[in-house]
Amino acid sequence: MSKTSMYKKWRDEISEKDFGSFDFEGDGRVDKHNLDEELEKNSSLLMEYTELSSVAEGVMNSLKEELKLVEAEIDQRIRNSGVKTTEAAIKASVTIDEEYIGKNIEYLEAKRKYAVASSALRTIESRKFQVDTFFKMWLTSYFSSPSLDSKTVVGKKRKEDLINEVDKMGEDYLNDKYSKDKNKEEQE
Repeated sequence: MSKTSMYKKWRDEISEKDFGSFDFEGDGRVDKHNLDEELEKNSSLLMEYTELSSVAEGVMNSLKEELKLVEAEIDQRIRNSGVKTTEAAIKASVTIDEEYIGKNIEYLEAKRKYAVASSALRTIESRKFQVDTFFKMWLTSYFSSPSLDSKTVVGKKRKEDLINEVDKMGEDYLNDKYSKDKNKEEQE
């Protein structure tokens, strides 16, 4: 078994994770109206994306090693051909060899997939912060009533009505308290 086929066998074993089965955009979103489900989902997503990133890194590293082996085999083949040549010519011959080019393309694709998987993992890791933040907002009843837009006429009118209601409630409370205190004084 050649060294490159050994790396390929190992790479095939670890690359069972199918990139197409992941919803990179959707998994990064948090539904603020289903925080209990989001909390449950977070740890399993974190595990899946950690595994994906790890597999992608392993594939990338194995292809990098395979690329080095292909480069060394081509280099050796050129040197053993008996043709006298310079180091620069050998290097140039290696980089234009079809086998090297094919392996380099595989490596660059694996490197891209690893970058995507790492970025997705960081997004999933940030979900915990998002869920925590939404939970804190929920605890403060942030999502319980619509907010008023003070720039619109309707928003201004509603805001004024609320302020007037609060003022009236305050006046009624104070008047009620004042009249109770006054009645108490009169009875004494």
